[in-house]
Amino acid sequence: MFGVEDGFNIVIGNPPYIRQGKIKTLKPILHAQRYETFVSTADIYVYFYEKGYRLLKNFGILCFVSSNKWMKAKYGENLRRFLRKKTQIIKIIDFGGFPVFEQTVDTYIIICKKQTPLMDWNVKFANIPSSLESHQRAIDFIRENLGIIKQNKLSEQAYTLSDERV
Repeated sequence: MFGVEDGFNIVIGNPPYIRQGKIKTLKPILHAQRYETFVSTADIYVYFYEKGYRLLKNFGILCFVSSNKWMKAKYGENLRRFLRKKTQIIKIIDFGGFPVFEQTVDTYIIICKKQTPLMDWNVKFANIPSSLESHQRAIDFIRENLGIIKQNKLSEQAYTLSDERV
């Protein structure tokens, strides 16, 4: 792609929000391509995470804006395991119900590096309250309220972001 043969330094994306029921015809193709994140009930954006990872060169950065449902949904378990074990997660911003865009999904940003995570790696995160009145307040909140959690504390059952310093 674009003459790049050894991978990209950075992949930035906003995968489409297409529910799994609308991509039934794609499921056999995704399964045949041996996606580690494959689950027959997963929405399409799950596979974009792994595809983005595959496009990176070692130590490349993946930055995605997507739905946050995979953090807790059963269909996100393989993706949670994949990211936890194959990437060094740098930052997670969970906007929850805060209206980032005019959409119906809860928005989430993740930045991670294609690198085996260090044993005691600290992930920075923020959980944005939906009660904030403006995008500027959300930005200020992120700057002032980044929490820290050890990456190895992120469970495959669900990513629960709570500060270990508290």
